[in-house]
Amino acid sequence: MIILAWNCKGLGQPFAIRELKALVRDSSPDILIMMEAKISNVVMKARLQRLRFDKSVYVPPVSLSSGPCVAWRNEVDLETVSVSKNLISCLIFSDPFFTPWMLSAVYGLVRSAEKIIFWNELHKVDSVIRAKLNRCIANVEWWGLFPITDVKILPQMSSDHSPIVLNSYGCSNFLKRPFRFEAIWTSNKRSHWVVDHSQANAYHSHPSTRLSKHLFQTRRGLSVWNREQFGKIQTIIKETRKAIAAC
Repeated sequence: MIILAWNCKGLGQPFAIRELKALVRDSSPDILIMMEAKISNVVMKARLQRLRFDKSVYVPPVSLSSGPCVAWRNEVDLETVSVSKNLISCLIFSDPFFTPWMLSAVYGLVRSAEKIIFWNELHKVDSVIRAKLNRCIANVEWWGLFPITDVKILPQMSSDHSPIVLNSYGCSNFLKRPFRFEAIWTSNKRSHWVVDHSQANAYHSHPSTRLSKHLFQTRRGLSVWNREQFGKIQTIIKETRKAIAAC
């Protein structure tokens, strides 16, 4: 599982939107966590849908304060447990299956009095709490589930907060290009065979596991077939456009 977290300091400006698109494109996250988006619920949903995040929970801004947002793909089995202006807690069921774990997106308070109360409430959830900006914190049990997890703190760009990318698959699988379906594939009948063949090799007794395996096998099968059938199509398109522009 890949999780992207970022305090964007406002998604109302074009440069912030461009940076978010680039972060999502480069990291291909399953779950997106954002803080201080400072936009309405309607605008947030529209922008998340354009990024192919079908489900989300968002605390819209009140006055100058803007709450957290957690968005996730359809294939992620996630259930929200608690939602407030400073904390969204969720249970993740899909990775790994049959071993749910808690994910909490924390947006720290600014006022000292409120901050003390807030951290005391967090201590009721977990006895070990560390306060530090732009960090991922996990307990021993979680690390036992994902022992090769890698975390990248990315450079600051439009915001004064660094984006964080957590990859439970390890650094060898870090920041891969996301899978994209190409419409041209449907013009070749072999693409249908690739999909059918991938489905046949993804049997599992549990329906959600079977669907997850089917999607994984299909993505991998189509990616391999695409390289053999069409080559690197996006590279070919770019080179063709350059050639046309040079004429």
